[in-house]
Parts: sequence; C-alpha cells; structure tokens
Amino acid sequence: MFAKIASLAILAAAALSVNAQTIDSCIISCSAAAASAAGCSSYADLPCVCTNQNFQNAATACIEATCPSSDLAAAKALQKLECSLVVDSLVNNKSL
Repeated sequence: MFAKIASLAILAAAALSVNAQTIDSCIISCSAAAASAAGCSSYADLPCVCTNQNFQNAATACIEATCPSSDLAAAKALQKLECSLVVDSLVNNKSL
C-alpha cells in the first residue's frame, strides 16, 4: 500500500511541477501557506492536501481574499484534476 501511495505521490508531484509553470503565482502562494498551516509537507503532498479539510478551507480563504477572482475557479479545477486519482487510490486501494 505504501509503495502505491509513494508512486502516486511521485507522479502527482511531477504533474504539479509541470502545472506550476502555468498556475498563477497567487494560487501557488496560497496553496503553500495552506499546506503549511494544515500540517502537509508542501502543496505537492497530494495525499495530505487532497484529504485535509483544513488545507481546503485555508487555501480557499486565501485565494478568495488575495487572488484575482478567476483564480478560485482555476484552483478548484486543478484540485479536481490532481486529487481525483489520489483520493480514488486512497479510498479503494487501487494501483495506477
């Protein structure tokens, strides 16, 4: 199980690295701060940020308060994309 999660985390982090080149810096800043506040190692720690309600609340509040209005929709779309496989894998113990 741990190997599956580790492999998934590596793939997801690689995807985030590519996506970070096109994500507004405000989203990245809010996500990094929210991850730290929620006890996640970083915003690329998808098993943590995708399942942690404190991260979700902090990231949303920060983006709503400090980023352009279009960033919230972009952040939610990215979250849905990045977290769908992580959550499915964690819940159903599926391998990729």
